[in-house]
Amino acid sequence: MKVYFDQQIWSALCKEEIGTEIIKRAGKISNCKYYLSVAHLEELHSAEKRETKDNLGLTGILESYMKKYAVTGVIKETVDDIRFHEGEIEYQKARDTVWRVDTIQSVQSISDLGLKLQKANGVDPKTLFAGKKQNLDTEYIDVWELDVVRNYLINFNVENVKYQDLKTQFPKLNCAMALLFGVLTAVGYKRDKNERLHNSGEYDIQHAIRATYCDVFVSDDKRFRSKYKAVAYYMGIPIEIMSFEEFENKYC
Repeated sequence: MKVYFDQQIWSALCKEEIGTEIIKRAGKISNCKYYLSVAHLEELHSAEKRETKDNLGLTGILESYMKKYAVTGVIKETVDDIRFHEGEIEYQKARDTVWRVDTIQSVQSISDLGLKLQKANGVDPKTLFAGKKQNLDTEYIDVWELDVVRNYLINFNVENVKYQDLKTQFPKLNCAMALLFGVLTAVGYKRDKNERLHNSGEYDIQHAIRATYCDVFVSDDKRFRSKYKAVAYYMGIPIEIMSFEEFENKYC
């Protein structure tokens, strides 16, 4: 069972806010193995650049913790697909590339564009399901039937995009998933009220794309889980998306 934790889960584990014994137990009982990707490395690099005298070295501690419990290597994309590159040498090669090719500015620019589109669109999230019976258990399915969403799918040219058709064409998969998340953001579905969260939202999307290599994606960000469930449903991505509590209950 290949498991992908987002960065917040790894951080909470490292800080002992949630128990390491849980991931050990899931490994023994359900043969869960934990994987890191270039998206984790990009967030580590971003965090390291923001370190101050008061928290100097904390990023290194987090990285060491993650490597201790994850399979050695890194998930990263090729021209064709997303795959796991096994071994410490592959991990270090990916790490060196991330530290050399700084992605922080590009993430910021994408985030700024997304924020402009969100403001320009003007859809109030509270009115998204107006006139429709909203079921919180199925809204990640129902949202795709709304007229405003259908219009955006046409405008963004992502009608009926399917994972099975794109999984061996990484550039197209990356673009399609990013655009579908963009559609949901534009129409206000599970939109973050805090504009400062837009940058982290861009990293979340990159985690979601790389996590398609795995069987399970775990995050305690409820809004993002809902968006990822919607995208996974629409594209037919074979991945379970759950909170850490749900992960513990199912795999321990």
